[in-house]
Amino acid sequence: MPEEKRGDPIISTTNRNFEYVYFGEYRIGTWYPSPYPPNDADLDEIPPTSALAKSMISFASRTAGRSHTSTSDLIVRTMKPQGGDLPSLWVCDRCFKYFSEPVSSEIHRKRCTVACPPGKRVYGRDPLSIWEVDGAQEKLYCQMLSLFGKLFIDIKTIFFDLDNCYELSRRAGKVGTPERPLSALGLRGYLSYWVATLIRFFRRVLSVLPPTTKSIVISTGNFPDATRVTPDPVPRKKKNNDADLHAEIATLKTPLDLMTEDAAFALNEVGLLTKRLKSEDDSDEEGEDGEFIITRSLVERVAAERKIKRMVLDLNCVLLPE
Repeated sequence: MPEEKRGDPIISTTNRNFEYVYFGEYRIGTWYPSPYPPNDADLDEIPPTSALAKSMISFASRTAGRSHTSTSDLIVRTMKPQGGDLPSLWVCDRCFKYFSEPVSSEIHRKRCTVACPPGKRVYGRDPLSIWEVDGAQEKLYCQMLSLFGKLFIDIKTIFFDLDNCYELSRRAGKVGTPERPLSALGLRGYLSYWVATLIRFFRRVLSVLPPTTKSIVISTGNFPDATRVTPDPVPRKKKNNDADLHAEIATLKTPLDLMTEDAAFALNEVGLLTKRLKSEDDSDEEGEDGEFIITRSLVERVAAERKIKRMVLDLNCVLLPE
């Protein structure tokens, strides 16, 4: 059976409440605790001849007369193996219903009628699909999904690709930006996205410049719309053609759907911001807007340092209307 390995050095496993979660054909090592409640419905799936049923009967006979013993207590106590090791959890890979024992999980799997997530498929690129599920209508499904996800999420941090979030904002006619304040890990995740978006965009802009171009100044509205096509891999270097491109930060808002402050922060972090961004607290009325100068060599240097990869989201596979 395939097993997911834990290799991230920042993952803490000291407070986990499950050692493994069995999800379909996969056995996955958990990273964090998840507040799974005792599942009384588990009892309905357990055959009376199963090992769990026998252990529960034995436990019940030993605890007869205790007023606090309940079916929930039985499940919690029998889920944990002897010796103090963490128990395992079985989760249906279609409806996310959870079980404390493989027998009940297998019985459910044969009866489960869920064929796909209860929502609308909004992105499809083999072998990946993204579904939009209404949490108000599908409360139980979303609760089960959240409990499963919590096994691999410590707090509200960013460990996922942000292209989808920004694309949804763009289609809603909004400029995407994260909620503030950001945690340290959240800032790191968004900074990576902003830098990658800028570098991919600059590559495409520089790739369409005539070979003889040495310097070009971009004003608001003159940037090509280079965001609607999934960026290409690293362009081939051209000899003796390292054109300078001068522009103000504000020119990036429309073609990239990035807030000016976010773009300025990212450019400053990678050393491409040549003039500071004027803030609301500036008393000098002649304060300068943020400006930047890029060249192919600078762009490729940042791309190498930040290990910029091809964008995962293929816009041609988005199934939502524009």
